[in-house]
Amino acid sequence: MSLTEIIKERRTIFNWLDKPVPVGLIKDLLDIAVWAPNHKMTEPWYFYLLTGEARRGWAEIHGEFAREGVSRETDDPERIQRAADKTFRHHMDIPAYLVVVQRLHKQEFVRWEDHEACVALIQNFLLLAHEQGLGTLWESPFHEERLYTYLGLQPDDRIVAYIHIGYPARIPKADERTPGRARLVHMDVKKTPDGFSSFGEFLKMEKPLRVQYNWSTSP
Repeated sequence: MSLTEIIKERRTIFNWLDKPVPVGLIKDLLDIAVWAPNHKMTEPWYFYLLTGEARRGWAEIHGEFAREGVSRETDDPERIQRAADKTFRHHMDIPAYLVVVQRLHKQEFVRWEDHEACVALIQNFLLLAHEQGLGTLWESPFHEERLYTYLGLQPDDRIVAYIHIGYPARIPKADERTPGRARLVHMDVKKTPDGFSSFGEFLKMEKPLRVQYNWSTSP
C-alpha cells in the first residue's frame, strides 16, 4: 500500500468489531508517530490508553454528560435515562481510546507550536493505524474537569484529542474533496515590485491590483 493510497483510503470509523486491539501494536505505532515535525524538539505529548474495564469510567462520565444535556430539554425521567444508557453503551462499544495530552509550555507562542506538533503526530498515528488494518475516529476533546480528573491530569495538561481505535465493522464511503490546487494562490514575485518600500507593503494591496505582479490562482 503506497502512502498516497493510505492517505486517500483512510476513513473515520463509527462501527466496530467486538475484537480487542493489541496494546503492543498501539505502542509500536506511537513509537513511529512521534517522528512528527516538532520545533525545538519539545516533545510536548503524553498518551493515555484506555482498554478493557478502564473504558467503563470514561463511558460513565459521557453518560453523565448525556443525562445533563437531555435534562435541560425535558423532565421525562425515562427519556433522560435512555439517553444516558445509549451514550454509555456507545462508548463501551469502542475497543480502545487513545487520549493525546499536551503539556503546556510556559511561553504562549511555544504552546501554539506544540499544539501543531501534536496534531501532526495524530495524523501520523491515524495513517499508520490504517496501514495496519485498524480504524480510527479523531474526536475533538471536551475540556471538562471530570475527564481530566479521571485521567489524573495536571493543571498544565491539555487534552488535544481522543482517538477511538478498533477494527472496523463497516467502512464508510469517502466524501469528495476539493482539489488543493483549486484553493492555491501561486506567488511568483522574484523581488519587491517597483514603487514599494517592502514586500510586506506589496502584500497589503487589494488582490485585483496584485495579479498584474504575477499573483495567480492555479487551475
